[in-house]
Amino acid sequence: ELNAKDKLTEVEKDMLVTLEVCHEFYLRGFKFDRIDLYKSEAKEFLITENGLLPPFTAIPGLGEVAAGSIIAEREKAVFSSAEELQFRCEKVSKAVIELLEKYHVLDKIPKSNQISFFG
Repeated sequence: ELNAKDKLTEVEKDMLVTLEVCHEFYLRGFKFDRIDLYKSEAKEFLITENGLLPPFTAIPGLGEVAAGSIIAEREKAVFSSAEELQFRCEKVSKAVIELLEKYHVLDKIPKSNQISFFG
């Protein structure tokens, strides 16, 4: 007889393990920080005073190459907008910008460098 876990795909089984670890993490009083444009690493989690800081690659669909591109460019200068981030980071597509927006990574910078006189 099959149980519910036997019906899961491999991706779902991996996700279940991740969720179980996160649940245990929370039960022990730990917290996750929000991914930070200027502090998160490409692949490694960091320990901060607020909790565990996830890497860019913790965002489903954001790969190591795009993450590395963001890190390389942020070391040169701050980003004035999401538009500039995409322009400076060759490997960051519109889809990656949308992911960063969805996960609130770009909340502290404007979408564009354009000034609106009407809004």
